[in-house]
Amino acid sequence: MIPREHGGWGILLFSVALGVGAAGKFSLSLPLFVIAAFALFFARYPLTLIVKGTSKNRVITWEIIYLSVAILAFIPLLFIFNLWWLVPFGIAFILYLGAYLYLAVSKKQRTVWGEMIGISGLTMASPMAYYVTSGAWQTEALYLWLLSFLYHASSVFYVKLKVRHKTIPDLALSLARKLKMARGLLLYLGMLLVAVLALVFGNQVPVLALLAYLPLMGKAVVGALSPSRVTSIKSLGWTEVFHGLVFTGLMVVIYRFYG
Repeated sequence: MIPREHGGWGILLFSVALGVGAAGKFSLSLPLFVIAAFALFFARYPLTLIVKGTSKNRVITWEIIYLSVAILAFIPLLFIFNLWWLVPFGIAFILYLGAYLYLAVSKKQRTVWGEMIGISGLTMASPMAYYVTSGAWQTEALYLWLLSFLYHASSVFYVKLKVRHKTIPDLALSLARKLKMARGLLLYLGMLLVAVLALVFGNQVPVLALLAYLPLMGKAVVGALSPSRVTSIKSLGWTEVFHGLVFTGLMVVIYRFYG
Protein backbone atom coordinates (compact mmCIF):
# COMPACT_ATOMS: atom_id res chain seq x y z
CA MET A 1 0.00 0.00 0.00
CA ILE A 2 1.92 2.98 -1.34
CA PRO A 3 0.78 6.62 -1.04
CA ARG A 4 -0.53 8.18 -4.23
CA GLU A 5 0.74 11.63 -3.27
CA HIS A 6 3.42 12.00 -5.94
CA GLY A 7 4.01 15.61 -4.94
CA GLY A 8 4.61 14.45 -1.38
CA TRP A 9 7.24 11.98 -2.60
CA GLY A 10 9.11 14.80 -4.31
CA ILE A 11 8.93 17.20 -1.36
CA LEU A 12 10.20 14.57 1.08
CA LEU A 13 13.01 13.46 -1.22
CA PHE A 14 14.14 17.01 -2.01
CA SER A 15 13.96 17.98 1.67
CA VAL A 16 16.23 15.09 2.64
CA ALA A 17 18.62 15.94 -0.21
CA LEU A 18 18.76 19.58 0.87
CA GLY A 19 19.63 18.66 4.45
CA VAL A 20 22.31 16.18 3.41
CA GLY A 21 23.74 18.47 0.75
CA ALA A 22 23.91 21.47 3.07
CA ALA A 23 25.72 19.39 5.71
CA GLY A 24 28.15 18.18 3.06
CA LYS A 25 28.87 14.91 4.85
CA PHE A 26 27.84 11.29 4.85
CA SER A 27 27.07 9.29 7.95
CA LEU A 28 26.17 5.65 8.49
CA SER A 29 23.11 6.95 10.33
CA LEU A 30 21.74 8.49 7.12
CA PRO A 31 20.35 5.27 5.56
CA LEU A 32 18.50 4.51 8.81
CA PHE A 33 17.02 8.00 8.84
CA VAL A 34 15.90 7.73 5.21
CA ILE A 35 14.22 4.39 5.94
CA ALA A 36 12.47 5.84 9.00
CA ALA A 37 11.36 8.98 7.15
CA PHE A 38 9.86 7.14 4.20
CA ALA A 39 8.28 4.50 6.43
CA LEU A 40 6.48 7.26 8.34
CA PHE A 41 5.47 8.89 5.06
CA PHE A 42 4.05 5.58 3.86
CA ALA A 43 2.29 5.10 7.20
CA ARG A 44 0.26 8.28 6.76
CA TYR A 45 -1.87 6.74 4.00
CA PRO A 46 -3.23 3.62 5.77
CA LEU A 47 -3.50 5.58 9.04
CA THR A 48 -5.67 8.16 7.28
CA LEU A 49 -7.91 5.37 5.97
CA ILE A 50 -8.18 3.87 9.45
CA VAL A 51 -9.10 7.22 11.03
CA LYS A 52 -11.73 7.70 8.34
CA GLY A 53 -13.34 4.41 9.37
CA THR A 54 -11.67 1.76 7.23
CA SER A 55 -10.97 -1.34 9.30
CA LYS A 56 -9.90 -3.77 6.58
CA ASN A 57 -7.23 -6.22 7.71
CA ARG A 58 -4.99 -5.30 4.77
CA VAL A 59 -4.96 -1.61 5.72
CA ILE A 60 -4.24 -2.33 9.38
CA THR A 61 -1.51 -4.83 8.47
CA TRP A 62 0.31 -2.31 6.28
CA GLU A 63 0.04 0.34 8.99
CA ILE A 64 1.67 -2.02 11.49
CA ILE A 65 4.41 -2.89 8.98
CA TYR A 66 5.25 0.74 8.20
CA LEU A 67 5.27 1.82 11.84
CA SER A 68 7.39 -1.19 12.82
CA VAL A 69 9.96 -0.37 10.15
CA ALA A 70 10.04 3.28 11.25
CA ILE A 71 10.53 2.35 14.92
CA LEU A 72 13.21 -0.25 14.16
CA ALA A 73 15.13 2.30 12.08
CA PHE A 74 14.63 5.09 14.61
CA ILE A 75 15.82 3.25 17.73
CA PRO A 76 19.48 2.88 16.60
CA LEU A 77 19.58 6.58 15.74
CA LEU A 78 18.93 7.31 19.42
CA PHE A 79 20.75 4.55 21.26
CA ILE A 80 23.68 3.83 18.94
CA PHE A 81 24.30 7.16 17.21
CA ASN A 82 23.09 9.26 20.18
CA LEU A 83 21.05 11.61 17.99
CA TRP A 84 18.75 12.66 20.83
CA TRP A 85 17.78 15.94 19.20
CA LEU A 86 15.54 13.80 17.01
CA VAL A 87 13.17 13.47 19.97
CA PRO A 88 11.86 17.07 19.73
CA PHE A 89 11.41 16.55 16.01
CA GLY A 90 9.53 13.35 16.74
CA ILE A 91 7.18 15.24 19.06
CA ALA A 92 6.71 17.94 16.40
CA PHE A 93 5.93 15.23 13.84
CA ILE A 94 3.29 13.70 16.12
CA LEU A 95 1.61 17.11 16.46
CA TYR A 96 1.80 17.59 12.70
CA LEU A 97 0.32 14.13 12.11
CA GLY A 98 -2.57 14.93 14.43
CA ALA A 99 -3.33 18.10 12.48
CA TYR A 100 -2.98 16.22 9.19
CA LEU A 101 -5.44 13.53 10.26
CA TYR A 102 -7.93 16.10 11.52
CA LEU A 103 -7.82 17.88 8.17
CA ALA A 104 -8.22 14.59 6.31
CA VAL A 105 -11.26 13.55 8.35
CA SER A 106 -12.87 16.99 8.09
CA LYS A 107 -12.19 17.02 4.34
CA LYS A 108 -10.05 20.16 4.57
CA GLN A 109 -6.90 18.42 3.42
CA ARG A 110 -6.98 20.05 -0.03
CA THR A 111 -7.56 23.60 1.19
CA VAL A 112 -4.67 26.06 1.00
CA TRP A 113 -3.99 25.81 4.72
CA GLY A 114 -4.45 22.06 4.69
CA GLU A 115 -1.86 21.58 1.97
CA MET A 116 0.56 24.00 3.61
CA ILE A 117 0.34 22.08 6.90
CA GLY A 118 1.07 18.91 4.95
CA ILE A 119 4.12 20.53 3.35
CA SER A 120 5.34 21.85 6.70
CA GLY A 121 5.52 18.27 7.98
CA LEU A 122 7.30 16.85 4.95
CA THR A 123 9.91 19.62 4.89
CA MET A 124 10.87 18.82 8.49
CA ALA A 125 13.04 16.20 6.81
CA SER A 126 15.53 18.96 5.86
CA PRO A 127 16.68 19.92 9.38
CA MET A 128 16.46 16.30 10.52
CA ALA A 129 18.64 15.09 7.64
CA TYR A 130 21.09 17.91 8.32
CA TYR A 131 21.34 16.95 11.98
CA VAL A 132 21.60 13.22 11.31
CA THR A 133 24.30 13.74 8.69
CA SER A 134 26.38 16.33 10.57
CA GLY A 135 25.92 14.70 13.97
CA ALA A 136 25.66 18.08 15.69
CA TRP A 137 22.69 20.31 16.37
CA GLN A 138 22.88 23.81 14.88
CA THR A 139 20.19 26.45 14.47
CA GLU A 140 21.15 26.50 10.79
CA ALA A 141 19.07 23.34 10.49
CA LEU A 142 15.86 25.22 11.34
CA TYR A 143 16.57 27.82 8.67
CA LEU A 144 16.90 24.97 6.17
CA TRP A 145 13.38 23.90 7.12
CA LEU A 146 12.12 27.44 6.56
CA LEU A 147 13.86 27.78 3.19
CA SER A 148 12.49 24.42 2.08
CA PHE A 149 8.97 25.16 3.33
CA LEU A 150 8.86 28.61 1.70
CA TYR A 151 9.78 27.12 -1.64
CA HIS A 152 7.51 24.08 -1.70
CA ALA A 153 4.49 25.94 -0.28
CA SER A 154 4.52 28.14 -3.38
CA SER A 155 3.39 25.13 -5.42
CA VAL A 156 0.03 25.24 -3.62
CA PHE A 157 -0.76 28.63 -5.13
CA TYR A 158 0.83 27.94 -8.51
CA VAL A 159 -0.98 24.65 -9.09
CA LYS A 160 -4.31 26.13 -8.04
CA LEU A 161 -3.77 28.98 -10.51
CA LYS A 162 -3.01 26.58 -13.37
CA VAL A 163 -6.09 24.51 -12.52
CA ARG A 164 -8.19 27.68 -12.66
CA HIS A 165 -6.74 28.45 -16.09
CA LYS A 166 -8.04 25.07 -17.30
CA THR A 167 -11.60 26.07 -16.47
CA ILE A 168 -11.60 29.34 -18.46
CA PRO A 169 -12.82 29.06 -22.06
CA ASP A 170 -10.93 32.11 -23.31
CA LEU A 171 -7.48 32.88 -21.91
CA ALA A 172 -7.27 36.24 -23.69
CA LEU A 173 -7.65 38.06 -20.39
CA SER A 174 -7.02 41.66 -19.49
CA LEU A 175 -3.98 42.44 -17.33
CA ALA A 176 -6.27 43.33 -14.42
CA ARG A 177 -8.04 39.95 -14.68
CA LYS A 178 -4.74 38.08 -14.90
CA LEU A 179 -3.43 39.82 -11.79
CA LYS A 180 -6.67 39.21 -9.94
CA MET A 181 -6.58 35.49 -10.70
CA ALA A 182 -2.93 35.27 -9.65
CA ARG A 183 -3.37 37.45 -6.55
CA GLY A 184 -2.80 34.63 -4.07
CA LEU A 185 0.35 33.44 -5.82
CA LEU A 186 1.81 36.94 -6.20
CA LEU A 187 1.06 37.86 -2.58
CA TYR A 188 2.71 34.68 -1.39
CA LEU A 189 5.81 35.35 -3.51
CA GLY A 190 5.99 38.85 -2.06
CA MET A 191 5.97 37.42 1.48
CA LEU A 192 8.52 34.78 0.45
CA LEU A 193 10.84 37.47 -0.91
CA VAL A 194 10.58 39.53 2.28
CA ALA A 195 11.23 36.46 4.46
CA VAL A 196 14.30 35.31 2.52
CA LEU A 197 15.74 38.84 2.39
CA ALA A 198 15.26 39.11 6.16
CA LEU A 199 17.18 35.86 6.64
CA VAL A 200 19.94 37.03 4.29
CA PHE A 201 20.37 40.45 5.91
CA GLY A 202 20.19 38.83 9.33
CA ASN A 203 23.15 36.60 8.33
CA GLN A 204 21.11 33.48 8.99
CA VAL A 205 21.40 32.00 5.48
CA PRO A 206 23.96 32.40 2.67
CA VAL A 207 23.82 35.72 0.80
CA LEU A 208 23.18 33.94 -2.49
CA ALA A 209 20.22 31.93 -1.12
CA LEU A 210 17.79 34.20 -2.93
CA LEU A 211 19.22 33.05 -6.28
CA ALA A 212 17.74 29.58 -5.74
CA TYR A 213 14.26 31.16 -5.83
CA LEU A 214 14.75 33.01 -9.12
CA PRO A 215 13.51 30.11 -11.32
CA LEU A 216 10.40 29.97 -9.13
CA MET A 217 9.85 33.71 -9.50
CA GLY A 218 10.23 33.46 -13.27
CA LYS A 219 7.85 30.51 -13.50
CA ALA A 220 5.26 32.30 -11.38
CA VAL A 221 5.42 35.59 -13.30
CA VAL A 222 5.14 33.81 -16.66
CA GLY A 223 2.30 31.67 -15.33
CA ALA A 224 0.45 34.74 -14.05
CA LEU A 225 0.94 37.08 -17.02
CA SER A 226 0.82 34.49 -19.81
CA PRO A 227 -1.99 32.08 -18.85
CA SER A 228 -1.83 28.71 -20.58
CA ARG A 229 -3.54 25.39 -20.16
CA VAL A 230 -1.62 22.41 -18.89
CA THR A 231 -2.23 19.21 -20.82
CA SER A 232 -2.86 17.29 -17.60
CA ILE A 233 -2.41 17.49 -13.86
CA LYS A 234 0.23 14.78 -14.18
CA SER A 235 2.35 16.89 -16.55
CA LEU A 236 1.95 19.84 -14.19
CA GLY A 237 3.17 17.63 -11.36
CA TRP A 238 6.27 16.61 -13.30
CA THR A 239 6.99 20.26 -14.05
CA GLU A 240 6.87 20.97 -10.32
CA VAL A 241 9.23 18.05 -9.70
CA PHE A 242 11.71 19.49 -12.21
CA HIS A 243 11.60 22.92 -10.58
CA GLY A 244 12.00 21.32 -7.16
CA LEU A 245 15.11 19.54 -8.42
CA VAL A 246 16.53 22.83 -9.73
CA PHE A 247 15.85 24.61 -6.43
CA THR A 248 17.41 21.82 -4.38
CA GLY A 249 20.48 21.64 -6.62
CA LEU A 250 21.03 25.40 -6.52
CA MET A 251 20.57 25.59 -2.77
CA VAL A 252 23.01 22.74 -2.13
CA VAL A 253 25.64 24.38 -4.35
CA ILE A 254 25.13 27.71 -2.58
CA TYR A 255 25.50 26.12 0.86
CA ARG A 256 28.53 24.04 -0.08
CA PHE A 257 30.53 26.71 -1.90
CA TYR A 258 29.17 30.06 -0.72
CA GLY A 259 27.65 29.33 2.67
